[in-house]
Formats: sequence, structure tokens, C-alpha cells
Amino acid sequence: MSKFAKVVNDTVIEVLDTLEGRIHPELHGEYVQVPDAVEPGFVKNGRKFEAPVPVAAAASPPPAPVTVISRLNFLRRFTRAERIALRIAETTDPVVADFLLMLTLAEDVDLTSADVTEGLAYLEANGFVTAERGAAIRTG
Repeated sequence: MSKFAKVVNDTVIEVLDTLEGRIHPELHGEYVQVPDAVEPGFVKNGRKFEAPVPVAAAASPPPAPVTVISRLNFLRRFTRAERIALRIAETTDPVVADFLLMLTLAEDVDLTSADVTEGLAYLEANGFVTAERGAAIRTG
């Protein structure tokens, strides 16, 4: 048994088992008889029909890193001991007090903002967090 295919620009766009009762007789001339294995997407090469060459799917780019998080999620990146130490230091260290005030006033925390970058650098320089912890807080 053979099939019938509609071929446009040497590419099979439709395959039917029969034309009778499916396609108006005036349109039968637009179809050619093809082997049973031919499917839509096959390409006519001379007198043969060949399966299309598979195209490897392009790898999707990695998702952009998240740089804006909620205030709560930012504070959760600190350990409980680090948060308590900051609350204690808030009463004696104006820079820590300002950093925590800015966090309180912010709706979201942009991890790339100058306030966060400078605040974490200060916390690292003054022993509230290690450089490793500062990096972990920045990256999650």
C-alpha cells in the first residue's frame, strides 16, 4: 500500500492514506504517491524522500541569577547567631544601625545594590561575618 503526500518546496507537508473522500477530486493533482514510510517533514531528494536531518535542540541559557529577594529571605541568609550579634551591635555601632534600618525600610533587597554591597563589606571588615559567610549571604 502506498500513501499520498502534498509536497511544497520539496518538503512533505501532508500525508494521506487515500485521496478518495478526503480531498476534492480537482485537488488530487497536488498530491503525489509516496512510499508508506514517508511522513510530514520528509524532504524530496530527486526521486526519493528522505527523513529530515535531526537538529539538535539549542541549549537554553541558564536562568539569570536572582538578585532581588524579600527582606525576610535576605535576613534568613544570616545565621541566628549573626542576626543576634547585629541586633546587639545596632545599639553601639551606627553603621550596623544604619544597615539594619535600611533593611527595615526596604520592601525588597537588591543583592547588587551599593547599600547591600557596602553593608556586607562592613560586616566582614568588622568581624560580624567572615568573608566566606558574606559571599554565601550574597549568593544564597
